[in-house]
Amino acid sequence: MHNDEEQDLFDDEFEIMDLEGEEGKGRVWPWSHVLQGQRFSRRLSRYLLFLTLLVAVIGLVVLGPNLAFVSRQLFAGAPTPVSTVGAVDKEQPAADVPGFSMVTTASLGDLIIVRTAPQVQNAAGRIVALSRTTGQMRWESQPTILAMGVEDGKLWVQETDNSLNGISERDGSLVWKRDLPAGSIVVGVRDGLIYVQNSRLDLAVYHIADGSLQWKAATVGRLMQFGAGMVYVVHVYSRAVSILQALHASDGKIVWQYTLPLVPQSLAMDKDIVYISGMNNLLVVVRVGTEQPLWQLQLRPGDIVAQVVAGRVYLELAGHERLDVLDGRTGAPAWNFQQTGLALVSVQQDRTYVQLPQGVAVLSTRNGQMIWSYGTSITQPEIQLHNNIVYASSIQDGVINAMDARSGQLLWHYAVFSTNNKPASQPASVVRIEDSVLYLVVKNNLSLRALSIPQTAQLWQTPLTYHE
Repeated sequence: MHNDEEQDLFDDEFEIMDLEGEEGKGRVWPWSHVLQGQRFSRRLSRYLLFLTLLVAVIGLVVLGPNLAFVSRQLFAGAPTPVSTVGAVDKEQPAADVPGFSMVTTASLGDLIIVRTAPQVQNAAGRIVALSRTTGQMRWESQPTILAMGVEDGKLWVQETDNSLNGISERDGSLVWKRDLPAGSIVVGVRDGLIYVQNSRLDLAVYHIADGSLQWKAATVGRLMQFGAGMVYVVHVYSRAVSILQALHASDGKIVWQYTLPLVPQSLAMDKDIVYISGMNNLLVVVRVGTEQPLWQLQLRPGDIVAQVVAGRVYLELAGHERLDVLDGRTGAPAWNFQQTGLALVSVQQDRTYVQLPQGVAVLSTRNGQMIWSYGTSITQPEIQLHNNIVYASSIQDGVINAMDARSGQLLWHYAVFSTNNKPASQPASVVRIEDSVLYLVVKNNLSLRALSIPQTAQLWQTPLTYHE
């Protein structure tokens, strides 16, 4: 299933530094009268020639490394990145639906941590810590939380006072605090490190354990992707030129860089191959550490690189009318699947799961042939895959159907009622599936409901409203 939020990191505008700007227009430069058709003296000609050569040498020294359409490996043996795209199980981490608050969940020990916030960009919210067993509230925060996450068994939050904080899961108390520059946001969390960037695209990296600084660098460009011990950033120099760089996650030193004839919109990786799609609808594919692209493809406006998995590129064509699958090393077509309103959900070894307007289709990953399909009358089904079970849920209808991922057999059906005495379905969103428990956010009273699966017995339901 295509998820517009997956583009965590890819939705904001790029900072564009135009090397061919307007600064020189409308100015009267020295010697302009000399250059307008008048004859030069021999001394003046030599002087101008000397100035021209001097400017050219300075330009090559200063701008050459960035503007030359080449890549360079700064030292041999660059580490091979691993893919962070196309995970086997696709989980729905947040509810972002008209009429709902933004709800994000994370699991930490015997707690489920829940952040709720208004549906406004960069809105502050609050977090509550609930017992996964009983739903009892252990503690709650003030409504000052801009972002939160769990990494290496530690809880971090970013707050409205421009601080990055480590929080105790036991009672919500402050463990450590780092003051950030104004306009900073958390752009990534990986291997126990929190990556923070500001409006100038400076990058600071902090340890989640104690908030200590690992390294920082000025104007490194936009962070795009992680690899094995690597961080990939992009410098945008103009509307047609950008530089992709691989940095060591341990110290931020540059390992490799490659000049791109585009401004990237997305970047995906599969082993040591990078797939970059740009605002000019060009897809460029390059192997890390090399100087030439493997292949490139001109896409149509609206085409999306949905996933790159196991040597295959999955493209959702404009209008979501067709799924094209390409060989990741050559760009040659492998197969395609045509259906109006489709969205790729997940690729798992021999099976590809595709969401349809009224159900789900399961295709052979090898050749795209249909294995099974499931049709439903529920409104705008949302498809999720977890532990070999396909969940089709309708937020509007408050209905969940679970199917065996291999056979398509219906395993169980659940309707979200407000109470046992009111047989009226309630709008609800599946926000998490973990350890045989399915978590729903119910709209009518903004509460979190836990169901045991496959029994669909209600374990508990806790309001998420703020307590003064």
